[in-house]
Amino acid sequence: MQAKTSFFVALFFILFLQTVAASQALAAVQADAGPDQTVNEGDTVTLDGSNSSHRKLIIGYFWQQTGGSPSVTLQNANKAKASFTAPQVGPAGTSLTFQLTVTYNFYGIINILTDTAIVNVRFVNDPPVADAGPDQNVDEETTVTLDGSNSFDPDDGIESYRWKQIAGQSVTLSNPQAAKPTFLAPNVGPGGVSFTFELTVTDYGSLQSTDTAIINVIWLNDPPTANAGTDQTVLEKSTVTLDGSESSDPDGDTVSYQLNICEDPDLTTGCIIDSNIVADTGQDIYHAGIGSFSIGLLLFGIVIILPFNKETCRKLHLFVATIAVTGMFFLVSCGKGGDNSVTSSNSTFSQEEITQEVSEFRSSTTYYWQIVADDGKGGKTYSDIWSFETK
Repeated sequence: MQAKTSFFVALFFILFLQTVAASQALAAVQADAGPDQTVNEGDTVTLDGSNSSHRKLIIGYFWQQTGGSPSVTLQNANKAKASFTAPQVGPAGTSLTFQLTVTYNFYGIINILTDTAIVNVRFVNDPPVADAGPDQNVDEETTVTLDGSNSFDPDDGIESYRWKQIAGQSVTLSNPQAAKPTFLAPNVGPGGVSFTFELTVTDYGSLQSTDTAIINVIWLNDPPTANAGTDQTVLEKSTVTLDGSESSDPDGDTVSYQLNICEDPDLTTGCIIDSNIVADTGQDIYHAGIGSFSIGLLLFGIVIILPFNKETCRKLHLFVATIAVTGMFFLVSCGKGGDNSVTSSNSTFSQEEITQEVSEFRSSTTYYWQIVADDGKGGKTYSDIWSFETK
């Protein structure tokens, strides 16, 4: 009996010593979530609990976010080392708090300890992205819009826009500090003109980005202007001047002038002439004549004044020809002095080449006439319809 009692006393004493030892050991353990950290947004952050003491007694780790926003997703939250990606933050940054829970087991005695770590996430200003819009092809004398509205900044936004012309003849922008300024495309020659504009965008962190856009201004062929002068009433056997000298082409193209003289005000019936005369409106204006004659006597005459090339028409010269009584025609003549031909540096035009035979004018008749100007490039203009009367 005494031996049995001694056994239990010894067992109790051993258990007591073990409990005291376990309590002392558990009192010495400590969870360690690692130091506080300061990181940049977008960084991969590692939470490290591996310095927690008595690792042989640890049976579990658990990480969780307990403070700050936004919430993040932890990887390996049940391991000593967890990780996450630092979120995008504003210029003020943010602080995130994480708690580590460590579970110990010492001879069947469970002890749970915790520790926290703070991660400060710092704002990183990313530069803006400038977008000056696509290159454009526009017509002359049209309003052009430069479009930088697709520029963007990934974080703090765009504070300002600035447009600058870097190539081409100078134009005036409506507002160089606007996202979408405008300007008027100028008149250009047949070859057109290209303009280059540079857009600079600045974000609230003073970072900048640039982009360029090219504007190709395309020449448009303006139609010629036909001007046949004013209405007239004339006597037969008198000379009538039909003046088309105010006709012109704004682009300086070589223009073909078609003269129509008809009894019908719509210029569809009773027409007695339909001739083409070519003149270069980019040169000085000289003159040509159209007349009607018979047996040395000027029965009726018409003179039309048109712009002719300086080389092929130097002076006004109305050539009077004597022909048979039965004949009546228009004579188109342009030359100098009494010469019946026109000479230029590279060609000679004889009287016959510019003479057309037509039917007689009738007395007491109103004739209507019009000039059609054609620059040969798709531009055609019809003058007003004018008239003259024979007595």
